[in-house]
Amino acid sequence: MGERARERRDISAKTRVYCLIGDPVGHSLSPFIMNRAFERAGLDGVYVALRVSREDLPAAVAGLKAVGVRGANVTYPHKEAVLRFAGHRSRRAEILGAANTLHFTGEGTRAHNTDAPGVALALRRFGGSSLEGERVTIFGAGGAGRAAALGVLEAGASTVVFCERFPEVVEEGVDRLKRRFPDRSLSVLPMTGGEAVRRKSAVAESDVLINATPVVAGDDTSGSLIADSGTIRPDQVCFEFTYHPRSTAFIEIAGARGATCLDGLCLLVAQALESFRRWTGLEFEMEEMARALAEHTGSPLVGGKEPA
Repeated sequence: MGERARERRDISAKTRVYCLIGDPVGHSLSPFIMNRAFERAGLDGVYVALRVSREDLPAAVAGLKAVGVRGANVTYPHKEAVLRFAGHRSRRAEILGAANTLHFTGEGTRAHNTDAPGVALALRRFGGSSLEGERVTIFGAGGAGRAAALGVLEAGASTVVFCERFPEVVEEGVDRLKRRFPDRSLSVLPMTGGEAVRRKSAVAESDVLINATPVVAGDDTSGSLIADSGTIRPDQVCFEFTYHPRSTAFIEIAGARGATCLDGLCLLVAQALESFRRWTGLEFEMEEMARALAEHTGSPLVGGKEPA
């Protein structure tokens, strides 16, 4: 009997249910990661992806809790809105104004943000970065960019420079980070315009470069983030959050210059580990999971340097 059929047969009335909610979710690799994690840990759990529209979110969250779902990951477009339905919000979720993990317990619904620690974990485990005292430039100060900043600042980064297309739009979110880390250097530069010299300096002086801006397959403009590829050094780590498409101009340019490169699968695995730990108190082996995920997608993993 095939593996899929065996897994279906093993699901029983005692199986604990977990899920992903978002719109869309059909492309998600989270079910592969989580179901493999449950299997490896010997836990009777199953994880499914559920498409939930904006208007159905209140009913969906209430329904998940009512029927006994143990936990849920939350993706676009619900990360901010879902906070309204949580009785307890973690400190990270409060700072970022967004949650990507819900834990349904006897005490109520708890909202967490594993994006932030996931970024730091991926950089340490797959990129070899210590982050302590390091300088980080982040392209994009939206939700993903601010989560990245929180993660690296918690891990000890000394400087974060955001390069953002609409600085005025993200001002409030960046200010929350500044209040949380008053002893660190946080600044925002416009992505375009008259700050080209400062942007080039930020890239050249950074230990870690993160692209937290969307990349659209067939219209990849991420290479323009690095205006002068000569500023990229072999001792830098360049982290591309996107995994659709798997290869971007940002990564290709950085890789050609000899930098250590990480792609979105590294982040996905690290975020999943943080959620899995919240729900079960257990961990899975990140490197093994990353290799399995790369094999599952039929595309080699970008990353894998030994931790510093």
